Amino acid sequence: MRKWWMVWLLWMLAWGLVACETATPAPTPTATATPRWLPLTPYLSPTPSTTPTPDQAPWLPTSVLPTPTPFVHTIQKGDTLLGIALQYGVDVDALREANPALNPNLMPIGATVVIPLDKENPAGLPTPTPVPLPMGPLACYPQADGSAWCLVVVRNDAEEAVEALTGWLRWGEQETSMEALVNWLPPGARTVLLAHLPRFVDESTPQAYLLTALPVDVATEAKRYLPAEAQMQVTTPLPSRVVTVQGTVTWLADPTPREVWLILVGYTADGRPVAARRWTFVGEQLGEGGLPFSGTLYALGPPIARVEALVEAHP
Repeated sequence: MRKWWMVWLLWMLAWGLVACETATPAPTPTATATPRWLPLTPYLSPTPSTTPTPDQAPWLPTSVLPTPTPFVHTIQKGDTLLGIALQYGVDVDALREANPALNPNLMPIGATVVIPLDKENPAGLPTPTPVPLPMGPLACYPQADGSAWCLVVVRNDAEEAVEALTGWLRWGEQETSMEALVNWLPPGARTVLLAHLPRFVDESTPQAYLLTALPVDVATEAKRYLPAEAQMQVTTPLPSRVVTVQGTVTWLADPTPREVWLILVGYTADGRPVAARRWTFVGEQLGEGGLPFSGTLYALGPPIARVEALVEAHP
């Protein structure tokens, strides 16, 4: 009996110890999200895009273009109004009308006389639409005083001669006319137009175009110009910035010219015009059958590597 009582007592003691322990609740299962990978779309920052720039439009002069240069005659010693009229086959009255300020009794050497080539246009103004002749290259050279000389080549690739060649030059804010040293350019020949600008411009590109180039028919050409040629020898070793030439101008038909122009043009080794000069011979300087000459050509920029000659003989 006593033994069973002891067993019961031990059992109750053990139960009490278990009952006194603090119960720790089991953690509640928490659902864990399974990661799901999505493709990433990269974010494009607002980078400025380049706006297409339209091609530069062909340049047109912004200022009023000068009136096309008329065909003119330069008065030489011994000239008379009647003689000029006969030389160009025009009426004396039309010549007076085209030159109202000209005093026939006082004609200063070096002055110009407008030749009325068209009865409908007594001032001798040519049409503003030139014969389309190729131009280039154009070259501009700075000078010691800060100014610039510009020269552009013009070639007559037409089947007939042209005259009254003029051009127009724009460089930065500067604009001016370009003049030729010849009145007449036969087929296949080339010459230069020249212009002087007060300032050499580094930050822009010069542009030139042809303003006038009038066609001349064969009959008219025969009245105004005599066939002539120049045989020339360059006596300075090339290339050089100062070139001396000598030779002979000969005319190929009678009569002896009343006036002869000799035009020399110098080119660089790469074909750019770099020098140009004209000599005028009149009266007693013109002997029978030929005219010996010598002269010097000065480069405006790089050395001269080639020299070409043009002759214009006036009956």
